[in-house]
Amino acid sequence: MSEVFQVQLVNGYIAFERGAVDKLEEGLPTTIPGACRSVLIEMAWNANFESGNFKGVPLERGDVCISVSTLQKLTGLGTKTVRNALGVLKAEKSVTQKGAIKGAKKALLYHINIYEDIIHKFD
Repeated sequence: MSEVFQVQLVNGYIAFERGAVDKLEEGLPTTIPGACRSVLIEMAWNANFESGNFKGVPLERGDVCISVSTLQKLTGLGTKTVRNALGVLKAEKSVTQKGAIKGAKKALLYHINIYEDIIHKFD
């Protein structure tokens, strides 16, 4: 059985499926999996759980508006390491960069393609 992390929400719980992230690390160069895991986990925790809007831009479930500097602060990784991890996540098609949010300083909009595999909702 996979290890699950739970976070309490207003209307229920979500759980983070560790096995799905482990699959992501298979086949990656040995120097980057930990950074990819850290970046992906922080992006998933900050992603939209339900569809909504951010500064007038419609967001889907699994979308996250976040900057490299924010990811750097959340993960404790260096700027270059965060950018390399994002590059690997995009190359692996785990994350798609959707563009920038007008008015959001240096924040980019990403969609986590494997969001449904790693986040589960419990009511």
